[in-house]
Amino acid sequence: GALFLLIHNKQKLLEVDTKIKYGFLYNGYKESSFFWELIISYRKVTLAALTVFTQQWNQNVQLLVAIGFIIFSVFLHDRQAPFIKHELNEMESLALIVPGITLYFGLFYVSGGGSGSTRIFIFLIILFSNMSFFLLWLARSGSGFSQFLKRKMPAIFAPKFMRLAPLPKMDEVEEISADNTRVALVPEEMTLETPNSTLFSSRPKPKL
Repeated sequence: GALFLLIHNKQKLLEVDTKIKYGFLYNGYKESSFFWELIISYRKVTLAALTVFTQQWNQNVQLLVAIGFIIFSVFLHDRQAPFIKHELNEMESLALIVPGITLYFGLFYVSGGGSGSTRIFIFLIILFSNMSFFLLWLARSGSGFSQFLKRKMPAIFAPKFMRLAPLPKMDEVEEISADNTRVALVPEEMTLETPNSTLFSSRPKPKL
């Protein structure tokens, strides 16, 4: 149903009304890959179906079928590169490769081969690959979130020299009087100048 709606509105994907209704299905994807969110959903459903319908098979065969499907998915994703941002394409590829590594080395546990030290080494490989991906995901997510905050609240993250200067004090501000005479609000010790008068000093004149 969703795929039919996207194909039906293919020429209207950039319109505001279409984005409000269906934008969650294709935002972030290239225009030529507007349907890729559904491909990801079908891929997950297919992998789950393979797990369910191959339960009667040997475990090694199940894992090999799953690994083959993941390799095909990686090839398809790298060929299409559906996301607009390169970082998202890279993260999606890694999100497929890491489970493939986990399943591949998991074959050694299922088959029961290898000594104790070999099993520990394999476990460390699986742990390292998954932890590396998790840390990379945290770093990319944090960077994306900080950029989002900078767009939404630029005044907080702007450099000091770009921030608004504080308002001047009242004795430094000029006000315009009712008769359009510019009067400078200055301390009493300074002079006062108006258009219709000469300079007057508030200081007392010395006695001769």
